Amino acid sequence: MFRSKNSLNWASFLVLVSFLQVIDVQAKNSEHNLAEGDNPQLDEVSLQSNSKTADKASVKGWDSYSKLVEGLVREYFPKAKIKQSATHLHVEFKSRPYDIPSINKIEQGPDWGGILFDIDLKDGQYSGVHAVPKKFNEYSYYHVMLYAPYSTKLNKHLETRIAYPFDVPPDFLKRFIFLVENFDQHF
Repeated sequence: MFRSKNSLNWASFLVLVSFLQVIDVQAKNSEHNLAEGDNPQLDEVSLQSNSKTADKASVKGWDSYSKLVEGLVREYFPKAKIKQSATHLHVEFKSRPYDIPSINKIEQGPDWGGILFDIDLKDGQYSGVHAVPKKFNEYSYYHVMLYAPYSTKLNKHLETRIAYPFDVPPDFLKRFIFLVENFDQHF
């Protein structure tokens, strides 16, 4: 079958336009803004605690604990965006969407010099599918670690997922992990 150059160019143009439309839709649906630490689309309501069993003592303890974490973040990432609710803490700085081919997903991740993590105080022991602590190997642009230390004193665990680039300050990471693993000392 014979095709002219014009019909081949037209077909290439249509493929390119459809590809660009997909990219445009992904950019508009992005959960995070690319600006340093700014995420105006972060839903404040979603950060509200869903746990109706959180007693006043644990929330009060959460406030002091989250202030410690916030202080550490501000020391190394002063422009980081920090969102807090009764039992949740979200921190991001210099993050953007990444295509992760090994899990076939687009996920938010940190750029060089950035950080991204979520901390949740949850009732009981961790019952997720991963053995914790776990370092995920699917990410070639940054590291991802999952922690869920359990406190028998509080009967709660601190589910923490941190994504950090290869240039993260080692002292920050060491101090952050210490705060996560010893969270019950601050309640």
